[in-house]
Amino acid sequence: MSAIYPVNIFGTLNVARRALQAQQSALQTVGHNLANVATPGYTRQRAELVSVGTQNGVDVAAIQRLRDRFADAAVQREQQALGKSQAQADLLQRLEGIVTETSGAGIGTVLDQFFQGLEDVATSPTDQAVRATVVDAGARVASTFTAVRSRVSQLKTDLTTEIQSQVTEANSLLTQIADLHRQIAIAQTGASPNDLLDRRDQLVSRLNEIVGVSTSDRPDGTVQVALAGSGILLVDGTTTAQLTATLNSVTDTVDLTAGVAATAVTPLSGALAGTADARNLSTGIVKQTLTDLDSLARTVITRVNR
Repeated sequence: MSAIYPVNIFGTLNVARRALQAQQSALQTVGHNLANVATPGYTRQRAELVSVGTQNGVDVAAIQRLRDRFADAAVQREQQALGKSQAQADLLQRLEGIVTETSGAGIGTVLDQFFQGLEDVATSPTDQAVRATVVDAGARVASTFTAVRSRVSQLKTDLTTEIQSQVTEANSLLTQIADLHRQIAIAQTGASPNDLLDRRDQLVSRLNEIVGVSTSDRPDGTVQVALAGSGILLVDGTTTAQLTATLNSVTDTVDLTAGVAATAVTPLSGALAGTADARNLSTGIVKQTLTDLDSLARTVITRVNR
């Protein structure tokens, strides 16, 4: 006859209670995932179930965010490149609107009219109407060069304002990230603050599009945020190094610095890099266009005078 071992009814009920609580937590996590399926920046979560002791049931060890940091790093690099490329594409489109001859009154058109007028004068040098026409065509050439150059110079001024705006947005993001780090550090004493971490990562993603950053995780759930390619920390826990943009009239550049020490920085990626390169570099979109316009004008003047 088989031996019958006594059953601890309270232990059995405790195992059942643990199982129900664990499964309830898992179902709540599934519901939370479904509710946030369209929430920007949300990361899917999973309840990690673990066995409790010897025949003591199951428990929820943690609610984990399902993120791959290696994939995140790859996405960060692409975001940086995309931000810079989009900024450059937008600037080229604006410049194209300035120099493209959509109304038939661009530099190419007025030069053709002027040279045609010179040919007409050569054919009929005593015709007063023809001579008046070529003088008028020459005046249009000068005014068109002046107008185009003025609009390109205005674009350079607009880029100065745009750099200031991008720096302001970046500084706001730095402050928000530091504030979330304060909340994350407090919340770490309880359950994992997954939703706060999602909000923080979303802000870092936006910052990455603007200035290009690299991140490294810290044990307390916060991250260090550094300017990509420089190692200069922009966020370290709850401390930030605010960016500053200053117009340098001597070099005709907008100089960027970080932190109270005013450390000079040069973004290598992100929208700010694209805008700053176009505004500051002598071979950038704006200054190169101004140089080309001046060169063309000098050539026309020299050829006509000869």
